[in-house]
Amino acid sequence: MAKTSFHLMMVCVMWLISSNCYGLGDWYSFSFRKNLWLIIDRHPVYSWGGSESERKGLDCSGYIYLAAKRSGIPVRRVTAMQMRQGLGGWIGRDTDLGHAGELDLVWWTWIDKPHRPHGHVGVFLIGRRSELLEVTHSSSSHGVIIQELKGMFLRDISDIRNLVIGNQNKKSPFGLNEMSGGNYHEFYWYRLD
Repeated sequence: MAKTSFHLMMVCVMWLISSNCYGLGDWYSFSFRKNLWLIIDRHPVYSWGGSESERKGLDCSGYIYLAAKRSGIPVRRVTAMQMRQGLGGWIGRDTDLGHAGELDLVWWTWIDKPHRPHGHVGVFLIGRRSELLEVTHSSSSHGVIIQELKGMFLRDISDIRNLVIGNQNKKSPFGLNEMSGGNYHEFYWYRLD
């Protein structure tokens, strides 16, 4: 019985990932972008394991989780590597740098730390000044920042993912559908608090 349930769950997850709908819904995208910038503008320090508030400090996955939580995105607090594995609701579709866009998650495996695959995570954002795709993350030496995608941040990218989260039936306060693009299927996401 348990084996059958597991197989059914895996089929559903694979169908979700392989379906033609992808990316954050319009409302989630608007809210996630806004919350990332609010946190960036507060300049929180780096704090290993931090995910509660800017005042206490944030680590890389905690920063992304806090912005997602404040945006109502139904995910749980997990490590960068667990995010990459799709655990805690961080389900997505893999992409490459040539197809990456704003709000895609990006992971790094530092060349000097190959024993920590996908050990650091950030989010692509359009820079306010440059109007180019940049990356925001919580740096152990600078705290939460946004910076150009160059040097080791370009060289050591290990994965990029579009999040697949949304509900085409739920309307945002602005009248936007929660699901964007592709063929729609009925998915109901619940906020995990």
